[in-house]
Amino acid sequence: MLSCPQCGKEARTVQGLAKHLSGTRAYGGHDLAVDEASLLAERIASGATASFRAKGRAEVTAARAPAVVVRGPAPASIPELDGATERSFLTALMTSMAAHKALPKYQFERRVDAFLAVLLPDLLGQLLGTQVDFVVPEFPLKHAASNQSTNVDHVYFDRRGRWLFVEIKTEVASVNQTQIDQYLRAASRGMAPLLADVAAIRRASKEQRKYAVLLDMLAAFPASGPIDVVYLAPATATLPRTAGMRVVSYRELAALEHRVFAQAWDLFRTVLVPVID
Repeated sequence: MLSCPQCGKEARTVQGLAKHLSGTRAYGGHDLAVDEASLLAERIASGATASFRAKGRAEVTAARAPAVVVRGPAPASIPELDGATERSFLTALMTSMAAHKALPKYQFERRVDAFLAVLLPDLLGQLLGTQVDFVVPEFPLKHAASNQSTNVDHVYFDRRGRWLFVEIKTEVASVNQTQIDQYLRAASRGMAPLLADVAAIRRASKEQRKYAVLLDMLAAFPASGPIDVVYLAPATATLPRTAGMRVVSYRELAALEHRVFAQAWDLFRTVLVPVID
């Protein structure tokens, strides 16, 4: 059971505790913003101690590992699921993904991408020895001659002040040296020029509001930091050891214990990593 640090009310799940924290005072809640309540509940679940600031906002005073924060609009409410239901659903989902990976048109990589957006911050943080924050998926690298782009799978920012461009590959055949060279050239330019390129794409796009959201998410981090490229690929892939690029295999990640989502990661590395590596 998880206990509210303010009133002691207990909840069986992280979602239940977050729902209590974000509830109105009239119904026994504490009026926290939904994203703040979720963050506090995740920290408490990971073993943190917590308190509230004077104005009712949440403050974590100690934590074993950072919670995953997903920026952007939050749903008004999140249904509470019991642990057994969540585990059963995740097991069925990942087993289905593993079984269908061999199909010719099945987009396995795109499905894995969604899990890794939540799981990678802690795992990369362990590899790099620092805290890592997920920033955005699908970051566009503008083509020189047009407003078309090649998209970096994930962008992260770490507490050393460095950006991480992470490319996700689940098939040896999809490793692309031309793509690697493009990422390294982009990294050498620095983040500020790349953000200017995104602004140029926005001006020419019919999706200006979506690009505005993208730029707002990126603006939460300093544009001055250098960029490292991380290439996540099967261990059997042959990749050059290039300055500015770190090659990470799924086997390397599978040797790590997840400090935030231990059970989900154990399921991922048991069911999905074997069909990748």
